[in-house]
Amino acid sequence: MKKLLSSVALIGLASAASAGGLDRSGQSVGFVFEDGRVAQLSYGSISPDVTGAGNPLIPAFAASTMGPAEDYNQIGMAVKWDVNEQLSFAVIYDQPFGADINYGLTSAPAYHNGTVGTTAQVESSAISGVLNYQVSERFSVHGGLRYQTAEGFIQLAGGAFGSLSGYSLNLEKAAGLGFMAGAAYEIPDIALRVALTYNSEVDHDLAYSEAAAFGGGTGTTTVTTPESLNLEFQTGIAKDTLLFGSVRYAKWGDFDVIAPTPTAISMAGGGGPVDLANLGNSTSYSLGVGRRLNDNWAVSAVFGYEGSGSGTVSPLAPSNGSKSLGLAAVYTMDDVSITGGVRYVKVGDAITDNNVAVFEDNSALAIGVSVKFGF
Repeated sequence: MKKLLSSVALIGLASAASAGGLDRSGQSVGFVFEDGRVAQLSYGSISPDVTGAGNPLIPAFAASTMGPAEDYNQIGMAVKWDVNEQLSFAVIYDQPFGADINYGLTSAPAYHNGTVGTTAQVESSAISGVLNYQVSERFSVHGGLRYQTAEGFIQLAGGAFGSLSGYSLNLEKAAGLGFMAGAAYEIPDIALRVALTYNSEVDHDLAYSEAAAFGGGTGTTTVTTPESLNLEFQTGIAKDTLLFGSVRYAKWGDFDVIAPTPTAISMAGGGGPVDLANLGNSTSYSLGVGRRLNDNWAVSAVFGYEGSGSGTVSPLAPSNGSKSLGLAAVYTMDDVSITGGVRYVKVGDAITDNNVAVFEDNSALAIGVSVKFGF
């Protein structure tokens, strides 16, 4: 049954194609439950096919089309070992949040001013140290610290932004410290485990520089990545067959990227801070089944769902919910497992702020590979 878990982990990586807000890795700490001393390397490539068109009800933008989402890669690494019979420790590297949005020349005039297009580039990485303490055969607690870095660049261009067109904000890399804590209940005889993990928000004090036709400035601003709650479960349902799934809630409603200077705020109409992200809270679900075919091969399939929210979305994250289907196969020989997987995501239709553009019938394709080995 354990041989199925590598395919489960890879499917989780491939789910990064379209998650709530800027969510990408899912921040799972499930690797701490692996048996023995193990290490894993993972790589995923995500190719969104996202296009939109100007709202036909707004004549000035009706003829414009947009294809803003760019391809990106995901890398993950983890190592876990047992300290003693009750205590184990894992170090996990992931890239939890990100954005790769660039509106090209075809997006004029809504999100392009004839020279540059609206752009959002966000990168993050995190190293988590997680301890797991086995209180009893069936109950354990886990927790640890997460060191996380983040950086980004946002540029607004085009008639959709009015007086803010031409505004840019560069956020230099900065680090922040957060934590995670949780508990798990297990019945080893049937491979059952239910684990609940809380991930704290992380504050980043980023040095910024901003520029616009009406002025700009430099300084430091705080960006807080969201707190989240992960529920992950698995159970054997027949010989060599595993049912697994997860629920993840991320509190993006408290995530703000604010235009820092008073000049930018006043030029936006004097109504208060300008939120450049405008992301809503998200809840995503997955449910899958894995089966061991023989001593060397196992396969799995997983369905993912994220509900659409009401209202419009930021042009920097032009999607609203998703449905996905993923397939993976894992080959195991001795202490080495190699997993390959693919996931197709149907991206939810969305209307951007101020009803400027409509994004419909979009998708993304994610492929990935991971190698896990005991030592």
